[in-house]
Amino acid sequence: MQISAFNEYYDKFTTVEKKNSPKELFYNGDFSLLENGRRVAVVGSRKVSEFGVRRARKIVKLLVQNDITVVSGLAEGVDSIAHKTAIEFDGHTIGVIGTPLNKYFPAENKDLQDFIAENHLLITQFPENYPVTLKSFPIRNRTMALISDATIIIDASEKSGTKH
Repeated sequence: MQISAFNEYYDKFTTVEKKNSPKELFYNGDFSLLENGRRVAVVGSRKVSEFGVRRARKIVKLLVQNDITVVSGLAEGVDSIAHKTAIEFDGHTIGVIGTPLNKYFPAENKDLQDFIAENHLLITQFPENYPVTLKSFPIRNRTMALISDATIIIDASEKSGTKH
């Protein structure tokens, strides 16, 4: 596990970004994905419709074809589809998780999380063994927005955490 402070980027942030940026990031993988190129977050419902699945795959394929790194939160549904599609089409992906690096949520994404950590980039602002709460995931969403040039919402209900 490697640790990186956001200090070298802090001066480039706007006032709002500075207010919401994590003090440090914990990561595994290729940190250059965060330093170079364009990044777009692809997010949405955990219970995605079949139409949403097709839309997510089409959008991610277009992003990859345009050399844009796909950022998502490794949740079930749209997030998992976004990561898997980026990998399938030989693109790059960044997983931003709402847990420490040594935890898996959801547990069924363990293999995907490990693959992203080894071959792409996995980041969190939560230190090892930090207690995960429901507040961890909106905080993760802010971090995703901070590191992305844009966010595309695929499928989300009015009460969705995607809209945080």
